Amino acid sequence: MLLHKNDNPKAKTPKPTHESQNNMKPNKLILLLAFLILSSLHSETSYAETVYVDDNQNLVWIRTGPTKEYRVLPPIPPHTKLEVIQVNDETGFTQVRDVTGREFWIENQFLTRNETSKHLLASALQKIKAMEDQHVEKVASLERQITDLTPMKTINEELQGKVAKLENELEQINQKSQLYKRGFYSEMFFAGAIVIIGGMFLGWVFSKLGGKRRGNGWS
Repeated sequence: MLLHKNDNPKAKTPKPTHESQNNMKPNKLILLLAFLILSSLHSETSYAETVYVDDNQNLVWIRTGPTKEYRVLPPIPPHTKLEVIQVNDETGFTQVRDVTGREFWIENQFLTRNETSKHLLASALQKIKAMEDQHVEKVASLERQITDLTPMKTINEELQGKVAKLENELEQINQKSQLYKRGFYSEMFFAGAIVIIGGMFLGWVFSKLGGKRRGNGWS
């Protein structure tokens, strides 16, 4: 099999030209900038935590730098909430930021990651307030439901009044029916008595008449 010139395995790879080398430099710069940006973001977020000034302290002095040789700033009270920027383990200082955005350095021994008693109390009071608000809302909801049921209560009372009236009328009808029954039974009794007495009277009359007829026949 014949080999062409381009198929020669020993052919040398062409060296990159000066123009291609210039095109590679911007790509390296872009990669380097991206790496630096990611590194800076990682270094900033790695210390994104909250700390508090220990409540066992009275006033804690703060400084402009990570050693005691730096200028002293006005002290801060205990329970102060701070955000960590960076930690210097060699000098034992931490750079922090308060809620106003002011940045300064403070000794690590005065800081704690646990919430102080003041913050715990504030958190507990906030939870109690939330529970009270929920309770008030539930009471208001029940009052609204009772208000909505008021017309139904009125209708129920009216129906109960009508039922009581009908029951009273029914009782009166029953009483009249009992009176009618008693009158009917009395009339029937008197009618029966009259029939019996009439029958006895007729029997007596017929007996008299029969006796006279027999007497007349014998004579």
